[in-house]
Amino acid sequence: MIIFENPGLIDKDAISIVGISAKLPDSIGRFGTGIKYAFATILREGGEIVVYRGKEAIKIGTRKRNIREQDFAIVTMNGKNTGFATHMGRDWKPWMVLRELASNAMDEGGDYRQAESFDADAETADDKTIITVEWPDLEAAYRNRGELFIDGDVILKTDAVLIYDKRVRYLYYRGIRAHELPGGQAAAFAYDLRGYQHLTEDRTMLWPDNAKPPIAKAFLRCEDEAILRRVLFGNDGYEAHLDFDQHDENYEPIQPTRAFIDMCIEAREAGKLRNESAKKLLMKYLREQEADTTRSGRMNSHPVVDWLVGAAESLGFDIDEEKLKIVLVPELPGTATTLFEKGRIYILRDLVGEGQSRIGLLEQFLLRLTEAEIQYASFEHGMKFILPKLIATKPSLRELIDAEKAKAEEPFKEPADEVIF
Repeated sequence: MIIFENPGLIDKDAISIVGISAKLPDSIGRFGTGIKYAFATILREGGEIVVYRGKEAIKIGTRKRNIREQDFAIVTMNGKNTGFATHMGRDWKPWMVLRELASNAMDEGGDYRQAESFDADAETADDKTIITVEWPDLEAAYRNRGELFIDGDVILKTDAVLIYDKRVRYLYYRGIRAHELPGGQAAAFAYDLRGYQHLTEDRTMLWPDNAKPPIAKAFLRCEDEAILRRVLFGNDGYEAHLDFDQHDENYEPIQPTRAFIDMCIEAREAGKLRNESAKKLLMKYLREQEADTTRSGRMNSHPVVDWLVGAAESLGFDIDEEKLKIVLVPELPGTATTLFEKGRIYILRDLVGEGQSRIGLLEQFLLRLTEAEIQYASFEHGMKFILPKLIATKPSLRELIDAEKAKAEEPFKEPADEVIF
């Protein structure tokens, strides 16, 4: 037997009428259906329920009724019909029932326990509500109750999430299990979401991916290398799918701590960095570090870079080398060969080596210059002035292609007639 008790007297209508809930707006249970789902599930599976409202005993049972040639079991209170049947909560599992009734008791300052028997005369009181349930499946769920309500040591916390030092397969919301990770996926830690999460009527998260941003932000700001190692080093579980490209309330990018970057570097060097967004964040950090340690203008001076700048200027681009930096880097995200970011054009260093096509690189370079000009201009300016200028470069670009062909020692593979912008 599982016993749920709390101070105060339950309103009978809260048991019998669907949609009645007197809980505060920010409470987890607020649909007015949870206790009905729980009772319907228990009765449908053969369990027994008695509600003690003070000294009054209310037997929760069922009465068969045929409606349109279908049999229903109407839930009753001391033999009187309520407004719902045992068809409610057909997908509910025993752990959901335990979570529901336990949460209701604790919301009212009460608790729950397992007992061999119940002495109504000795244990009931005028100002107390007690619910007793006899159902073997609920007792089995009780034995695993540690999965329903989070506890343990909090090792990292923000206003939006508490992170516990325990491995679980669930996400929690305000201390209560609210989502099971798919495919038996495990998390390196237990996460208790404190900010608002939209729940379904069975108190599970409607959009569980909304839990990921606050968790990722907590790790970006973390200084503890031991915690970050479990997140980033060889982790193929839940944390491998976090997106670390996060912004604060002012939509400014959240800068990772030095400990976060160091662990990314260590994990990557060991071939153990699994999270793709962490890889991109690390590359971005290293690009910025390389750019910041050199002077503005044409950085990493190279003959091919000089040629690109000269070619672009001959096509009508005005390159302000005090505003725009050109940086050669060893790697870029994915399959990118060039990238415009924060006033810099990054070029993959391998592309300026011997035997590489300058014309193909020039096309990419012109695209990045166009991105830069559009960023520094208004949208209207970009549409009225930049695009016509690009179109006007086509004849000049043809001359550059012909010049490159003439200089090539081997037959030149001509690019498409159109330059794609």
